[in-house]
Amino acid sequence: MIRVELPFPSPALFPNRANGRHWTGLRKAKDAARDMAFAMTCNALGRTFIAGDVALRITFHAPDKRRRDRDNCLAAAKHQLDGVALALGINDAQFEPVTVRRGEPVKGGMMVLEIGEQA
Repeated sequence: MIRVELPFPSPALFPNRANGRHWTGLRKAKDAARDMAFAMTCNALGRTFIAGDVALRITFHAPDKRRRDRDNCLAAAKHQLDGVALALGINDAQFEPVTVRRGEPVKGGMMVLEIGEQA
């Protein structure tokens, strides 16, 4: 199993926040999220090779005690997950099964990914 700790998704990427905004206004945040996730996953991978379906457990640790919907957190993390899939050399459709959990708040927020058979 591979464990990757990523920053909590940017507030700009949450679906409820993006309504009414032009897509070009979000491009920089989306690209930054994907690129950071790619680099951090490559660092965690080493020389691991992954084929077929890949189990993925995502635990969102919010930066404060405000409860957020799991589906909105997952949507906001889409570009980070794209970067992780790119680093793994897979299509993000291969993440199966996907488990989304809400963890305890931590200062600054964090998203913990557990990738592999035991996820």
